[in-house]
Amino acid sequence: MNDESNRIRENRTLEFKEDLTNTFLKTVSAFSNYDGGIILFGVNDCGIPVGLGNPK
Repeated sequence: MNDESNRIRENRTLEFKEDLTNTFLKTVSAFSNYDGGIILFGVNDCGIPVGLGNPK
């Protein structure tokens, strides 16, 4: 089994955001208007934690 098969993938209730951009509020709004979910900031599209450079 390779590392790729063990990774958590985005779906309609899980979203990865590598950094805080001007559009992150749009994602938060979409999740709250749908059925909820989890948005993980500081995680790249492959599901690897990369941290946030300047979260403020």
